[in-house]
Amino acid sequence: MKVEVLGVEGALEKNVRASLSINDKDRRKDATEAELRHLHSRAEEEIRRSLQPYGYYRPFVRSELVTEKRWIARYEIEPGPPVIIDSLTVQVTGEGAANPKFQEIARSFPLRRGDVLLHPEYERGKVALESYAAEGGYLDARFTTSRITVDLARYAAAVVLRFDTGPRHYFGEVTFDHDVLKPHLLRRYPNFQAGEPFDFRKLLDLQTDLSATGYFTRVEVKQAEEDAAHRIVPIDVSLSPARKVRLTGGVGYGTDDGLRLRGLVELRRTNRQGHRAQLEGVWGQLEKKAGVQYFIPWPNPRTDVATFSTSYHDFEIQAIDTRIFQTGASASRLLGKWRATPALSYRRENYRVGVDEGIVKTLIPEGTWSRVRSDDPLQTWWGDRVSLNVRGAHERVVSDVSFLQGRLDGKLIQSFGDRGRGIARFEVGATKTGDFRELPASLRFFTGGANSVRGYGYNTLGPRDVNGDVIGGPYLLVGSLEAEHRFLPRWGAAVFFDMGNAVNSFGDTLQRGAGVGARWVSPAGLVRVDFGWGLDRERTPLTVHISLGPEL
Repeated sequence: MKVEVLGVEGALEKNVRASLSINDKDRRKDATEAELRHLHSRAEEEIRRSLQPYGYYRPFVRSELVTEKRWIARYEIEPGPPVIIDSLTVQVTGEGAANPKFQEIARSFPLRRGDVLLHPEYERGKVALESYAAEGGYLDARFTTSRITVDLARYAAAVVLRFDTGPRHYFGEVTFDHDVLKPHLLRRYPNFQAGEPFDFRKLLDLQTDLSATGYFTRVEVKQAEEDAAHRIVPIDVSLSPARKVRLTGGVGYGTDDGLRLRGLVELRRTNRQGHRAQLEGVWGQLEKKAGVQYFIPWPNPRTDVATFSTSYHDFEIQAIDTRIFQTGASASRLLGKWRATPALSYRRENYRVGVDEGIVKTLIPEGTWSRVRSDDPLQTWWGDRVSLNVRGAHERVVSDVSFLQGRLDGKLIQSFGDRGRGIARFEVGATKTGDFRELPASLRFFTGGANSVRGYGYNTLGPRDVNGDVIGGPYLLVGSLEAEHRFLPRWGAAVFFDMGNAVNSFGDTLQRGAGVGARWVSPAGLVRVDFGWGLDRERTPLTVHISLGPEL
């Protein structure tokens, strides 16, 4: 069966279709002719009601139900003129009446006298008042009058909205029910102080932050009995400690790094100061690594952490063979919306890259500044990421080579239409050193692969030595554009164009890749299967790329 809605489009058509009983596939499935005609008979009234929220109270509807090999329900709609608001009253009363924020919300109410009567805008204005009341501690706020009167004789509307804020309430002391962490540590988790205006969102933030620590299996944040005379709301936090040791493991596969096995031992609490540790081991076709990390929540346990680590990394692919021992420390801090991570590490790297080989020791100070924003980490329809890393070493300070290196990369995801997404990403890197060929493999730039330039194998792009082996470059340029369409909630298809290379100078030739891909939103993250053609390779051969992980 087909349902045709003519004469309206956009939000009007969408609301009409959502209101039509005959447009409900479940209701018309296996329906008899009599049942279909009954659903059709209800359509005109359903259409009239669906147009009223957008100000159309006098539509003219022509409808017919015919059979032409299949049933067709056709509705031709003339919405008519919209109702105009000729009277609007938005008033705030109560203790918060003089609050500048309430006054601003009232002044900027989405509807004005002379506007078309739009019920969604009316509701949006009401939500703004209620949201700030919850945010500002007005727990007893309510609408004393909420009325829209439509005079069909004059074809005009009167809107009256009166909002009583009631008295303001304030946070009291926070009490934690626990015996596993030092009290002074937990007292630093609330992002509010006693005496501040009560805000439900800050209670949700506290519950989220405590749940994310890994210290507890259950976190319950609730209001205690209120001091009604002073409107003080104490907060009780009930905590159930998690097991101290957690063991996890898994199997993964990607076309860049092949099959790999991973094991992880987490020591969730090594003491009552909230220190944590983890031991990780990875065995893969291309790389093997083992490491231990020790975490100290400092200075702000909600957002900041100091990390001490030691690791061994063995990586071998084509002309690259490197073994790295590294030990170091970092301090990650959230500064506004940006995360700053200064670090210092000592490395000993035994490497071979083509004809270059050696053992290089370096003491590397570095800093990373990054920001990630998104509407949803698993199904991102809007988001962006930007990261800048600067690092270096000097021969006079416990190092065999001197260099300075910077890398800037970013990604933008933007939705278009109901099911489309546009994705753009870039990478730029530069290295300053006396003799690039003395740098070990881990300090050189390579490109190609699932998260770089698709259509080319992993790390197969870059300058080559006399034997034709890729040995990496001192500079990096990568750009990518991708369009994706979700034809099902968890399944989609994509087309992409990538360009980039690791080069000896920014004026060198870049390699191009293009192709199509399939997308699946799995519980663990987005699975990407891409079929890329290297446009600058002989006969543009096909390369398949498979990857899994967060988009930002």
